[in-house]
Amino acid sequence: MESGIKKTSHVLNHIACELLGMDVGDRMEPISSIAARLHVSNGTVQNVLRSLEEQKALHLVARGHLGSFVEQMDSRLLLECAGISSVFCAMPIPYSKRYEGLASGLRREISNLGLSKTGIVFISGSRCRMTALSERRVDAVVMSSLAARHYMQQGYAIEILHKFPRGSYINNHYLITRKGFDLNTSDVIRVGVDEMSYDQALWNQNCFAGKKTQPVPVHYLHVLEHIKTGVIDAAVWSFEDSYLDDELSCVELHDEAMAENTSAVLVARRDDAGMVRFLRRNMNFDNIIRIQQAVMQGDQLPDY
Repeated sequence: MESGIKKTSHVLNHIACELLGMDVGDRMEPISSIAARLHVSNGTVQNVLRSLEEQKALHLVARGHLGSFVEQMDSRLLLECAGISSVFCAMPIPYSKRYEGLASGLRREISNLGLSKTGIVFISGSRCRMTALSERRVDAVVMSSLAARHYMQQGYAIEILHKFPRGSYINNHYLITRKGFDLNTSDVIRVGVDEMSYDQALWNQNCFAGKKTQPVPVHYLHVLEHIKTGVIDAAVWSFEDSYLDDELSCVELHDEAMAENTSAVLVARRDDAGMVRFLRRNMNFDNIIRIQQAVMQGDQLPDY
């Protein structure tokens, strides 16, 4: 009896996840095909579909020889049936108002999903966030559009849930040096590189092309401090105007090919189709940007 219950629960979870990846109007896979794929009887699949309909999570309509079609579904109930009761997202450490606003908007939207557990996890470095996503420690991550495209090209099985507008991730990148330091007369430039940040590493590579450099591993958040104390001579960094002081010189960098770096994207695992569809249907991405802008303008306090 216990084995039968476990088997039915497995089938319920599997079918609910598949349904979350479908749209109203889609044709349901034949019961016999589902049963064969899951190695269960037709009766088990029929009982699961009947249970979903009784719970008001799903309503199918039969159209004769054409098969059954999804006429109505409740994604929240299907998510519960799929055994998914939480959503956790990872994003960069909120060291700026821009990130504080993004964190506030993201937290507001995932807390409105109606799930028992939701939260924001702060992880520095897109590579570290990708690892957390791949290891299923989080359900979605925020990174730049540029980084997401890179990881997809590298073969990571990820999907972009949503791309936010330019300026949602960073303002721009700048070449930072100490006041008085001359890049053109220095024999070797000690460049601060955060290898966990794909964007920063690539910007450094492009910016110092043709110059003799000595890469120095640094944490992205400590770049300015390391330049001031002489640990490094220069680095590419993104920051807001309020970070400027008399000890630093900065030159804004312009590269249209790198413009995707300024747009934030929300990324999830491609094989987590149910979660992808649920988040796309139930998150108000425009509201996330509205909250971000309100925090940046000082009209709303950060709340994350």
